Amino acid sequence: MTTPLVSVIIPACNEEHTIGEVIEEVTKLEYNLEIIVVINGSTDNTEKIARRFHVTVLLYKDPLGHDVGRAIGVKHAKGDILLFLDSDFVIQAGQLTPFIAAVHEKKIDIALNAYPKTITKQNMITSSAKSLLNNMLNRPDLESSSMTNVPHAISRKALEIIGEKSLAIPPLALTKAVINYLNVEKSAYVPLHKLNKKHKRNSSDPLIHLVMRDHLKAFKFLFQQKEQQMDFQHTSFSGKSPTLSPSPQKVTESPLPDEDAKHFQTAALIFTSNSEKPLLPIIQKIRHEGIVNNIIVIDLNSNNYTYITDKDDTKVFFLSQLTYHEIKEALLLELFKNRYFLVLNTDYSIYIDDLSKLLSPLLTGTYDMATMYIKNLYEKNSIPYLGNIYLQYCLRQDKALLQLPWFSPFMLTKHALQKIGLQHTANPFKLYTFAVIHQLKIKSIKHHIPIDINSFKASNQLSQLYIKDLSGCIAELIEQKGTEGLYTPAFRAIDKI
Repeated sequence: MTTPLVSVIIPACNEEHTIGEVIEEVTKLEYNLEIIVVINGSTDNTEKIARRFHVTVLLYKDPLGHDVGRAIGVKHAKGDILLFLDSDFVIQAGQLTPFIAAVHEKKIDIALNAYPKTITKQNMITSSAKSLLNNMLNRPDLESSSMTNVPHAISRKALEIIGEKSLAIPPLALTKAVINYLNVEKSAYVPLHKLNKKHKRNSSDPLIHLVMRDHLKAFKFLFQQKEQQMDFQHTSFSGKSPTLSPSPQKVTESPLPDEDAKHFQTAALIFTSNSEKPLLPIIQKIRHEGIVNNIIVIDLNSNNYTYITDKDDTKVFFLSQLTYHEIKEALLLELFKNRYFLVLNTDYSIYIDDLSKLLSPLLTGTYDMATMYIKNLYEKNSIPYLGNIYLQYCLRQDKALLQLPWFSPFMLTKHALQKIGLQHTANPFKLYTFAVIHQLKIKSIKHHIPIDINSFKASNQLSQLYIKDLSGCIAELIEQKGTEGLYTPAFRAIDKI
């Protein structure tokens, strides 16, 4: 078998202490090698040390920004296989060989560092983004593997399909590869956290912010390219799929009338999709507490709840029989009567004292929304677990005790509902996103609620609905705030590519 030419791309900025060892290990590889070091913004001896090894040095006086050096390096590369490394830590030659062999011998187009699915405190933020994207791409087998991490190797074919500029945004490059049916697989596992000990990541790290923004760019591309094929159509009454096309003209809601402040009015908005779960006991608990004046049930699937309509305080809307506009008009008539709104899912029970715990912060006038923080609600490394972490950091709520209110009850004021919009009520992710964007004040209450976690694991329907709601939320965040989200834009000299 003919030995291929392997181009090794190594961006470097002020890495005089490691660049020599990094290059020396590469020279031990038993392949025809072309080593390209892209030095940018360096003020130390990085260039001088690199040139001692007679490698190709591409020198840029000013910094290029993260990962731009990869894209510039491949423009000058001649190899059939391209291997990407960082210059701030040393990877042994024996650890690099499997990545090249995967492309050369196994004909894999992209060989990734085989990061496991397990989320730890050290990698929680970035790994949640990577795992979530892989799941959205229908590649959960990739776990937390990503083109963000080195080492990884790609074929010349992959480069031609992905494009040089995409390499500057690694999650976008991976998304393009998967969508274009390239052969993307995990290769060997190189534990970077053990090698790159000088970087201790936390939520304020600019590199963490960069990874979060890069994944927003990948999600945007994914939604634009594969919206119909990936079947992101939302099944709740909003009837909206996560589109990034220009927003239609917003419908102006009629203002909710003021009410006597001495007599607060509270409506319970209950979404249900599982007719096997007893709804009546939940309604009885709500009535028993005596703080809810109206109960509105949105039946997503079954039409089996006609027996609860014998009370004047309860209205039931069957989604399968009504259009969104019909439900919207009917709901508005009911919602206009109320000042506070409880939203919950019938698949999980609540204690009767939960309602007062949620309502109390709103009655003070300090908070617009109250949510429950339920310990161990999500199975670790599950889609809900990953989605909660990713959106938590995308919304810059990492300092708060936060659990996005998909599986747990929450309450909001009339003011919050007016700001957020009725159309987002059925998607708690969107609701929470708009609450943050509009700078509403949110109280998260730590509380224990007995929840049947096994029902989360067993219900494929709920998992799919969760992914659809999550997709719609991410798309809405991008539409409202762009692919930088709520982060400060990062510098990247894309014009240099």
